[in-house]
Amino acid sequence: MLIVDDKNTIFSSENVFFFVGIGGISMSALALIMLEKGFEVRGYDRDSDTPLVNQLKKAGIPICHSYYDGVFDGVTRVVYTAAIQDSDIMLSAPRTMGLFTMERSEFLGQLMKTEGNPIGIAGTHGKSSTTGMISSIFLEARRDPTVLVGAEMPSLGGCYHIGKGKDFIFEACEYKDSFLDFFPGVAVVLNIALDHVDYFGTIENIIASFRKYIFIAHTAILNYDCENCHKAAEGYENTLIWFSESGNENADYYAGNMRLDNGCAVFDAYFKGQYLGVLHLGVVGAFHIGNALAALATAHSQGIDFVFIQKGLASFTGVKRRFERKGYYHGALVV
Repeated sequence: MLIVDDKNTIFSSENVFFFVGIGGISMSALALIMLEKGFEVRGYDRDSDTPLVNQLKKAGIPICHSYYDGVFDGVTRVVYTAAIQDSDIMLSAPRTMGLFTMERSEFLGQLMKTEGNPIGIAGTHGKSSTTGMISSIFLEARRDPTVLVGAEMPSLGGCYHIGKGKDFIFEACEYKDSFLDFFPGVAVVLNIALDHVDYFGTIENIIASFRKYIFIAHTAILNYDCENCHKAAEGYENTLIWFSESGNENADYYAGNMRLDNGCAVFDAYFKGQYLGVLHLGVVGAFHIGNALAALATAHSQGIDFVFIQKGLASFTGVKRRFERKGYYHGALVV
């Protein structure tokens, strides 16, 4: 049970955080972020020997792998992943004790409220790659953002980065409406398609969920080529920015003269009919053009010079397990 009145004290310095399901990609990043912010952090995960769990232990975070009496002694805040059932003793026990508990997405939403410029990247597919692209550009521009990606990003050495700048760039997952717990100032939507039917059931429900997400933000950056994005944005009265990988000149940002160079997309970038320059991607696949345009629109609308956008996209080589380069075999690129 969430103690709503306690939200204002979530990040008080005396708090001790316990993460239930700490070995997940997002939970591990949040735990490390809180550790780096100076909080005492502990956790539970059923897996005892995974790369992420070992990384957390190496960072000095105590992790248990089963319940025992006293496991929550001294803990003031419990954060849990949606995969944990209410009946699980690692969640029911702290609730019985009256401890403050909060699901991961809501905790992340509260965390981003402490940041100056939250930028959320959502969509049925392409979220991790695009979050990585945007992060690469902002880092190239020396904006030093805080970053939270849903996959490991080799250039970050993990799936997160704590920056000293005001920007908070994060991947926003729609499953179970979790991104509705977030507070993006800038909401990026790459595409909207039928997915997670176990929860949403119909495409109409998915569109309705994305619509709520978009309407949270003061700026929305959407895919002009996606009919469902248009449906989700109906009636939106704040700043609305469109991008088009098909080259539709009705969009604010669009691509032209698209081609491939050793498997990587190269294209001319335009903004409201003005030629900006050539973008040469460092990731393989023409399908990344749309992701790159979303990154362009996000960075350019945030005042980043085009030269940094060029450098950031060229240097970004992808995230792990997303069309990842493995090497060459008899001259052929293996991904």
